[in-house]
Amino acid sequence: MPDEPDVCFRPVADEGVGVERSDDGGRTWHVDWALTAEQVRVLTERWGDPMLLRTHEVAVLPSADGFLVFAANGGDGLAMRHEDGRWERLGTTFEGGWVAALPGEPQARTFPLPLGVVVGVLAGLFALVVVGRPARVEVGAARRGGAWASGLGAGAVALVAVSVMELGAVYGPSTGVPVPRFVVTVLLLTAAGLTALAVGLAGREMAVGALGGLVVGVVAGVATAVTPVAWTDPGSVWVGVVVALVGTWGAAVLARRRPDRAAQVGRAPDLPPYPPAPWDVENKPTH
Repeated sequence: MPDEPDVCFRPVADEGVGVERSDDGGRTWHVDWALTAEQVRVLTERWGDPMLLRTHEVAVLPSADGFLVFAANGGDGLAMRHEDGRWERLGTTFEGGWVAALPGEPQARTFPLPLGVVVGVLAGLFALVVVGRPARVEVGAARRGGAWASGLGAGAVALVAVSVMELGAVYGPSTGVPVPRFVVTVLLLTAAGLTALAVGLAGREMAVGALGGLVVGVVAGVATAVTPVAWTDPGSVWVGVVVALVGTWGAAVLARRRPDRAAQVGRAPDLPPYPPAPWDVENKPTH
């Protein structure tokens, strides 16, 4: 330290997770902060590779109220010593500061996606299955081919979107070139549009089911996401479930309101029967 030349910090000598401090210019050292053997064991079980858990480097930075010490702990991310001597595990800062809970610490279960997205997708699929039941229709060859082509196109675009997301997740943080989110958004919207087109070509009930599933999913997801923070996560999930059930019921009523229109799709309407031949009419002379 420039102001305190006798104060030094270094990683713990046993290749564990911790920092040692010297107040006499490096002649003697004592542990300033470290994880216990039990804590390291639990974290090692979570990571699956003990080589990931060790303090590799220590950096000291001056601050307005003294100095800050940062420790690079491999898979466990960063740890920081505040000016008052208090240590804090910051975790992987490029992933939003995620920190694995140590034994005895409260642990909140989280999802890899926002909870509203999870509930919305499940609600949309539920509505699609219930409302978009197999339509009682017969479609022509052209509509059938269009439905197949649109469905295959939707699957291909969705795979591209997943690949782009995987590329951003793997290489974005390490290279500093994250994939723009709008690219993934456009791809997913395109896949959704092609999917709606495919089920629309397959019949009216399937089209209403797809539209109903989309609307129900979006509304249920938004309802879950905007639930007041004072509510617990299970409470917000129940809000999404109620919205999904009510929306699915409404979409089902709409899809079956005009069953007469679901008789035939893509075919010419039935023509009236031919009039009976003169010789088939009883008591009518034929000459």
